[in-house]
Amino acid sequence: MLIKYLFKYISKGADRVKYTIQKQVNADVASSSVPTAAHERATNHDCRPINEVHNYLDGRYICPHEAAWRILDFHIHHRYPPVQVLIVHEENMQQLVFNGDSFIPEVLSNSYASTTTLLGWFESNSRDPQVSNPLLLWNNACDRMKDDYLHSLSAEVPDKAVTSMAGIVEQQLLYDLDDMLRSAVPSKSMRDFGLTVPSVDVTGVLRNRLLLEEMSYDKERLRKQHSDLLPKLNRHQRLVYNNVVSSIENNKQVLIFVYGHGGTGKTFLWTTILSYLRSMGKIALAVAASGIASLLLPSGTTAHSRFKLPIDLNNKKSCDIKKHTFLGDLLQRTTLIL
Repeated sequence: MLIKYLFKYISKGADRVKYTIQKQVNADVASSSVPTAAHERATNHDCRPINEVHNYLDGRYICPHEAAWRILDFHIHHRYPPVQVLIVHEENMQQLVFNGDSFIPEVLSNSYASTTTLLGWFESNSRDPQVSNPLLLWNNACDRMKDDYLHSLSAEVPDKAVTSMAGIVEQQLLYDLDDMLRSAVPSKSMRDFGLTVPSVDVTGVLRNRLLLEEMSYDKERLRKQHSDLLPKLNRHQRLVYNNVVSSIENNKQVLIFVYGHGGTGKTFLWTTILSYLRSMGKIALAVAASGIASLLLPSGTTAHSRFKLPIDLNNKKSCDIKKHTFLGDLLQRTTLIL
């Protein structure tokens, strides 16, 4: 209420003063007095016409600072950015204003009929070299358009390194532009305008929170961590590490079982493998049987939570993972489940 009350008084305009000059009884000089309520009632019954324009001009009071502002020709108000309503219409469906006695052919032949803000905007874009060249426009505006995606992404994954997602954000931006282009002109695509075609691998990543969490790690920090941990692996740990890496590089599906007592370096080995894969932008899921064990793994979760395992397991139950879901998409893109 305070803001509304203050805004009312700073935007109401100049102060106004209304007064009358009348001759007092038994006095020869005119004096100025503030009209009383009785005088106002008597004035209301006066049959003289009221000139509102004259009263407005004569009743304005300009304070010294506003007078100086206007004399020096300063801007009284300013709006940035300027907003112009763009009247959108279909082809040959723009609104026309004409006299009632005009003939239809005469109205249609008028140059005003083919001039609207929308058509003028299209014509201006066709002449502007910064807009008519799609590749040049993309190179100039790509960073500014990515800022909106990065800003919304920072709200989704505030604990991750958002800057490492710049490549995915650019691909998602290309995908959205291509989708809008195809919805407007189905026969056209980004390739027709010399622009990069979005990669299918990252399509829809920004819409899947599970993928965001697994692909927004700080890769530089993980590379440094991996380079520090790798030389510290012992002979047995290095054997498991090499088997995992070679299987991934050769695109082989293998199942590796690692057994060891507490304190033998299993968590150290898992951390080394996870830092290697995540630093390369690959998805590696770290799961454990219990919540306490999952706390030891980098970004670890329980198997029941990650894979929707039922609490009471038997041979008639299965994981509640459906097709075309965020979790299903995540598992399809996963390189390693640890």
